[in-house]
Amino acid sequence: NFPKLIAHTNLATLKGHPDYAAAKQGDNAAALSVLRSVLNPEKWRQLAEAYPNAVVVPVIEKEAAGNNRLPWGYAHALKSVGFQATDEIISVARVTHTNKNELGRLISRKQFAGAVIPGQEYILIDDVVTQGGTINQLRAFIEAKGGKVVAVSSLSFGRDSHIIALTAKTKAALEQTYGRDELNRFLRNESIAGQLDALTEREGRTLLRAGTLDRLRDRITEA
Repeated sequence: NFPKLIAHTNLATLKGHPDYAAAKQGDNAAALSVLRSVLNPEKWRQLAEAYPNAVVVPVIEKEAAGNNRLPWGYAHALKSVGFQATDEIISVARVTHTNKNELGRLISRKQFAGAVIPGQEYILIDDVVTQGGTINQLRAFIEAKGGKVVAVSSLSFGRDSHIIALTAKTKAALEQTYGRDELNRFLRNESIAGQLDALTEREGRTLLRAGTLDRLRDRITEA
């Protein structure tokens, strides 16, 4: 039941901004320049009207080239419409998704730590959602601690990644291709997920392309 992503612009526009690379590497001025160009005030109002009491949680982690300032910059911008933001929930796993292919991202599961308020509503913020895995892991962490994730928003997203929750169609295709019990065992053995229902839609489609579990194992080993 993960809600659909609320995004501000397309991926080509975001990555084509002249200050995008510098913002990803930790330049605050560059991040501000990017945000001024791509943030859509209508999206802010949409979040504020739907979830007025939510706390904003940016994905805070160290990128390969530096500390990405875009998620926190976006979260800070949301404070201007009345949201509270927290930087107390952070990524603690030394894992980077930069330049990894889809299977590489799938097996590189991130972990989070920090203070979560039981019963509090949270909105998750990132700059780009590629497969939804990071957002999915962050949501799992917050809800395991008693919080409630009500929305997710980013500046942009990869192909089909605005759909976070696994769709019934993709779930049925995975079960038909691999068998539910067999796939669940595979996901646990590879430390990907406890069961297929925990996958994102894009992750599910990535797994489907292998066709057999043997080919999937081989491709994961290569990744």
